[in-house]
Amino acid sequence: MKKNGFTLIELLAVILIIGVIALISTPLVMNQIEKSKKETLRDSIKGMVNAIRYYQTENEIFDGGTYTVNGSQLKHGSDVIDVDGSILGSGTITMDEKDEATVKIQYQQYCATGNSENLKVETKECN
Repeated sequence: MKKNGFTLIELLAVILIIGVIALISTPLVMNQIEKSKKETLRDSIKGMVNAIRYYQTENEIFDGGTYTVNGSQLKHGSDVIDVDGSILGSGTITMDEKDEATVKIQYQQYCATGNSENLKVETKECN
């Protein structure tokens, strides 16, 4: 009489193969999640810089200024600036007379620094 089913060795081999696949894919998936979070912060900052440029144009501000980000709002003095998209982190965005932004924003474990064209997002605390 023949029995249908898997032997213990066959089941252990399948479990071993699944374990190896999980060990190989986990770092790759975690790396992609890390990249995605950094890009999300970068895109959020680009949206805030665009909102600042629009705000400056509408209010005829030609000498730059410092804008604060506090996790849910973007402000210039007491004015709250509307932003399309999300506002992430806390810190400052400084605009100069040439409409260039200098950014220093902390979001979770990420620090975004630099100008609007060369924004660096690193896993560290902003100083």
